[in-house]
Amino acid sequence: MKILFYFFILLIFTACTSEKKQANVEYNNISYNPAPEIKSAPTVLLKPYTINFNIEESNAKELNLVVSMGLYGDSHFVSPHSSDRFTGRFNISIIDNEYLVLDEDFKETPRTVEIYDEHPFVDGLVNWVSENTNYKHQLHIKTQEDFVVFGMVSFTIEPRCTFEEVPFIIRYTDGKLRVDLNKC
Repeated sequence: MKILFYFFILLIFTACTSEKKQANVEYNNISYNPAPEIKSAPTVLLKPYTINFNIEESNAKELNLVVSMGLYGDSHFVSPHSSDRFTGRFNISIIDNEYLVLDEDFKETPRTVEIYDEHPFVDGLVNWVSENTNYKHQLHIKTQEDFVVFGMVSFTIEPRCTFEEVPFIIRYTDGKLRVDLNKC
């Protein structure tokens, strides 16, 4: 139990360092790695996922925010398609603003399937996401002015059982839309 406590403290300390957010910015595509890889702890997965943000334009000239989740090891999380009885379901949101609307409808690819989970904390139907998955939300720009809008991806990553929050920024400058990590 003491080892678990010290590991938890170490995990919090590493999560609070400035090296936590490693972004690779290319055009409208950024990636987020939640923790550095530590080779001395092979039994504990410190890097259970990566997130890739992208702005995509469809053939119909629709703009979409695409969030791609890469999962490692046995990592998984609760899909937004699961019942709202689960706290920590995967969620993408932006702060209320007058410039941009994030559609509530979204596409999850591949689409999760509802299963019965006997685990005492679940004991019911749930949509687990346990493979690399993309979430696509249509964006509606309401102005031609330049703007900055703040957003957040939040979810509980299992089996680590930690609530993750990844802030991002959508910028509209000179008619071009891009997404960046919010490093604050």
